[in-house]
Amino acid sequence: MATAAISPRRLEQALELRVLLAADPCALAAQQDATDPARDLLGLVDCTQALAVTRALRVRAAAVRALEAGVDLLLVETPRLRDTDLADAGFALSYAAADLACQAIDSVPGQGRRRFLLGRAEAATASQIAGLLAGGVDALIADDTASLAAAAAAAEAETGQRVPLLDGRRLPLVELAPKDLPRAVATGARLVVGLDPAGLDAALRRTAADGFRPSVPGVVQEEAQTPSSLHHASALGDPRSAA
Repeated sequence: MATAAISPRRLEQALELRVLLAADPCALAAQQDATDPARDLLGLVDCTQALAVTRALRVRAAAVRALEAGVDLLLVETPRLRDTDLADAGFALSYAAADLACQAIDSVPGQGRRRFLLGRAEAATASQIAGLLAGGVDALIADDTASLAAAAAAAEAETGQRVPLLDGRRLPLVELAPKDLPRAVATGARLVVGLDPAGLDAALRRTAADGFRPSVPGVVQEEAQTPSSLHHASALGDPRSAA
């Protein structure tokens, strides 16, 4: 039986209906300008999340640009901090990155569609997860949810907040370039992320029957979809895009 398309209010609902486009503001900010590991990444080469503290304005601006380019959700990564000098900073780094993403989401009109915040919690500590929860993530995703369950439970007890824990093996984050997107969607990709949000947004729209997002089989398209961002609203001549 076909299911009528709706505007979902929960991330797990949205993932059941459409292919979603994600962007990591910290990764986008790191790509934008050269970073000094000692200064910008707090001494860890692969800790781009540190930019949420050392280059907060750059990260927030990257998040806003991604939302304006059409992304459905922002992504906060949790770097591996065990056995590093930043092991005690897990909460602060995760909270800062999540809070900046929430600020960006609140500042860019969704034109009738909610955007989400997802925390990627691979090998995360309880303090990192607590920071994500306190910062406002809508869900957590990890490839090994069983090993993360204890840390997530401890974080939930600390913050009093609970969010869905998504199985990253069933709903993998597929990182790709726009040219590779049609094949990924055709083979069942549900959640795509990359360093070219605008290009991926355009590629997704080209593969969708309604110019919005590809939907799963059996979902009936609405007659008209609300634009997802200022970028798309402007293309349609929506006067609200200047707000």
